Amino acid sequence: MPVELSSFAASVTGKNVKLSWQTATETNSHGFDVERKGTGTDSWSTLGFVKGQGTSSTAANYSFVDQAATAGTYQYRLKQIDRDGKFEYSSVVEAVIGLSPASVELSGNYPNPFNPSTSISFTLGTSGRASLKVYDVLGKEVATVAEGMFNAGERNTFTFNAQNLTSGVYYYRLVSNNAVETRTMLLMK
Repeated sequence: MPVELSSFAASVTGKNVKLSWQTATETNSHGFDVERKGTGTDSWSTLGFVKGQGTSSTAANYSFVDQAATAGTYQYRLKQIDRDGKFEYSSVVEAVIGLSPASVELSGNYPNPFNPSTSISFTLGTSGRASLKVYDVLGKEVATVAEGMFNAGERNTFTFNAQNLTSGVYYYRLVSNNAVETRTMLLMK
């Protein structure tokens, strides 16, 4: 695999969506097209390009801010492009703009990559029921990290221990009210 993506997340501040991602390694990487699609549309539009590291065996952090979004729900993905023109798509992250009462903030896990445990934090826009679950790349639920009632505005931090899981990419998803946020993490044993 030319680029090993270890995290990809979206965070909303007002009408701006900040996309942040990290690569563990890169080989022959030209860069990343940042793509977006809105609710009710099947087509992706390219918002911009972020230059890659080329070839690197160390972690690299990237970000891109979408300032053109209006109120609504958007999906974002990265199109990682190699220098030879080949490309691969990342997983999709979602952002909700202008609907703050139902919003959630799911922070990136730390550390990432991790072995065998990592911390995951979230904050809810409104008090209510929430669940934080972990899934493998096939979409199978492998753990429930947290489930219950949580207060608005309070940062909730939990430790996820993956001692019984194999190395690889896992997704963690926070569901609360009408909001869903998903992020990726990398377990390296």
